[in-house]
Amino acid sequence: MARKKTDNRGKKAKSEKPGFFKRVRNFFKGIWQELKRVSWTDAKTLRQNTATVLVIIFIAAASIWLFDMAIQGVLTASGFYTGHETRAIESPADAE
Repeated sequence: MARKKTDNRGKKAKSEKPGFFKRVRNFFKGIWQELKRVSWTDAKTLRQNTATVLVIIFIAAASIWLFDMAIQGVLTASGFYTGHETRAIESPADAE
């Protein structure tokens, strides 16, 4: 069986990991230090990038909508798609 490392007085060695709350504090301290090192963009660049993303999203949505309408038109013209589902639902009163 393996023995725990101890110093001359029988206490546990200092190489043991720190407690839970100290590790959590060190974690958030590390995050804060890392955020200080980040190079943040200025407001003008942020607005430009946001506008670019919104335009791309609009173009993608419009493209998908146009493609969907084209496929629907082809399927409707060929008779494979009617635009709505027609299903006869029988009520219990009709069953008698």
